[in-house]
Amino acid sequence: MNINTGDIILCSGNGKLSQRIKWFNRVCRVKGQAAEITHVAEVHDEHSIFESTTLNLYNDKSGVQINEFEEWLKNYDGKVWIRRREIYIDAARKWIRRKQLKLVGTPYEHGIPGAIELLLCIPRWNLFNKTGYIHCSQGVAMVDRYASLTIYGINTSNMPPFTFWDDGDYEDWLVFNELLPAEELK
Repeated sequence: MNINTGDIILCSGNGKLSQRIKWFNRVCRVKGQAAEITHVAEVHDEHSIFESTTLNLYNDKSGVQINEFEEWLKNYDGKVWIRRREIYIDAARKWIRRKQLKLVGTPYEHGIPGAIELLLCIPRWNLFNKTGYIHCSQGVAMVDRYASLTIYGINTSNMPPFTFWDDGDYEDWLVFNELLPAEELK
C-alpha cells in the first residue's frame, strides 16, 4: 500500500472505549461519518504507523507507539480510512518522524483525567491537560505543530478525533499542507 509520512489514519473502532466515544460524539451533535470517528493515527514512514492508544491487543502495547502498518491494519477491530497529505515544506516529513520518535513511550491519556479532557474537547476549554499523557488526536496534532504544519496557537489537547474527518476543524488550522478526502482502507 502506498502511504507517506504525515498521512492521517482515521478509525471507527468496535471496542468499548470506541463505543463510548461514538456516544459522546452523538451527544455533542457531531453529524455524519465524523460522528463515527473514534481514533486518529499518523503514518510514520512507508511501512509504519504512529499512534497513542489504550492497548493494542495484538502486540500488548499501550501509550504512544510506532507499529508496522500492514500488521496494525490487519489487527485493527473496526473501519479505517486514510487522508493523504500534500506537504509543501520539503523538511516537514523529516520533522514529523523526529517528533513521533520523541513521543514514543509517553503514556496514554485515560481514566478520570482522560474522561475530563474528552469532555472539555467539544467546548474547546483549556482548563485541564496537566497530566503529560497523550491521547490519539493530541499526539497527531503535537507532531504536526512541531513540523510547522498547523498554526501555532491551537490547543492540541482539545481535539477530538472527529475534527480530522473531511471538512473538520483541523483543516482550518493547516499551513503549508492540505489533507485530501478520506479513502476507505478497511
